[in-house]
Amino acid sequence: TDYRHTEFDNGAPGTVFANQGQDLRIEARHRTLAGWQGMVGVQVESGRFSAVGDEAFAPFSQTRSQAVFVNEALPTDWGQFNMGARWESVRVASLGNPSVNRFEVGSRAFAPWSLAAGAVFKLSPTWHWTGNAAMTQRAPKDYELFANGPHLATHAWEIGSSQLGLEKSKSLDTGLEWKSGPHRMSVTAFASDFSNYIGLLATGQMQGGLPVQTYQGVSASFRGLEASGRQRLWQHTSTLDLDWRADSVRATNDSTGEPLPRIAPMRLGATLAYAQGPWSAKLGADWHAA
Repeated sequence: TDYRHTEFDNGAPGTVFANQGQDLRIEARHRTLAGWQGMVGVQVESGRFSAVGDEAFAPFSQTRSQAVFVNEALPTDWGQFNMGARWESVRVASLGNPSVNRFEVGSRAFAPWSLAAGAVFKLSPTWHWTGNAAMTQRAPKDYELFANGPHLATHAWEIGSSQLGLEKSKSLDTGLEWKSGPHRMSVTAFASDFSNYIGLLATGQMQGGLPVQTYQGVSASFRGLEASGRQRLWQHTSTLDLDWRADSVRATNDSTGEPLPRIAPMRLGATLAYAQGPWSAKLGADWHAA
């Protein structure tokens, strides 16, 4: 990928943001082993970021990562058991900026890993129960480590921390799925506990006429609910379906008891889907809470 965009100020070119990246992923599916079906793979990524101009809130940077992963499934009479694992080696380097001297120059290396396991149980021909558990780690992004400047898109002076550690979480989710002909419905509840959640938090200070916000690692809790479904309203030579969806999540900074910033609000939506032969048409709307 080769991405570039220019931000204009009253018609004059301002800051130019650019991102170049390469991504190689190779997967190999193995023969069934003791009933297990699955695949192993490797992934290599490399990316370079630059921001040139008055709104250069982050330095030139380079991120490289290598990963190995495995994904397995064991079909059974009662359903299916799933598991997966991933290990990464990540290096994030700040290269500074030739026209801005406020950026820290240096690099950090990380070795995050993740494990997940889950199951699908057939309760009846139309009902299924799902459950999943995961332990996840994520390396900080370049801007989370090295940002230091005005980011007018978020109306803030963003400051990173090169001392940030891995973002770590443990999560559980459980859900019910129902399907009968064209009708279907699913409801899932989830909970995630972060021992180190990387968020952009307010400081109450001002710099350059902008509120200062810093990337910090805090303990956090996420609790949420997702639901979706389809109801066949009419069927003849054509069909008319009602698709509906809803989701809500509450994320709390356990260190302060306050809500975390930049979390998606509750959303409700519905879509009418009409189909006849090779043609289809949809009309939908979504409502977002404050």
